[in-house]
Amino acid sequence: MHILLTDILTCPRCGPEFGLIVRADRLEERRIREGAFGCGNCRESFPVAGGIGDLRYPHSGPIATAGGWELRGEEAADKALQMAALMGVREGPGMVLILGPGAVLAGAVSALIAEIEVVAADASVAGQPESPGVSRVLHGTRLPFRNWSMRGVVITGEPEPEVLAEAVRTLKPGARLVVDSAREASSETAAELGLTILLEEAGVMVASSSGRG
Repeated sequence: MHILLTDILTCPRCGPEFGLIVRADRLEERRIREGAFGCGNCRESFPVAGGIGDLRYPHSGPIATAGGWELRGEEAADKALQMAALMGVREGPGMVLILGPGAVLAGAVSALIAEIEVVAADASVAGQPESPGVSRVLHGTRLPFRNWSMRGVVITGEPEPEVLAEAVRTLKPGARLVVDSAREASSETAAELGLTILLEEAGVMVASSSGRG
């Protein structure tokens, strides 16, 4: 995971107002391979092992690799292109977030957007190698990121309302939320959270944070 990600990481126990302190035991090309994050408020520690930041709370023990999207070749390339296009982020710098099993396509999305770091947040990425442009993290119900820190968010799978609300919290003003395999109530929840619905089609919802106060 990229060292710059530490600027926006927060304690999943204490909330987005409390940043984390990093201890990098092994750093390669500005990427933390081994180390830990600590919270100065609650004193909890969250490990970084094999380049993956384990920011689950409560801690859930060893990482059990979950199944990601099994897309290959042209199908994977098309889905990555769709994600990038629907987020509307053409170039960096900055960060975008992919939640759920579609996080396995983070590398392909990063390759499409110059100077962007894609945060891949799902257990399905635990078996993937470290790669340029991708930071891998694990999370619980509370996302460990500062408010207004992401230039775009993609949620894959059927998000629970709590995760949807957390994703909205991380969006920069004007940024887009993309939900692939949206629940029927996802657009209603997004509207209640202050987003403007831009698209609802074939199980995909796109909403903008431009209407938020």
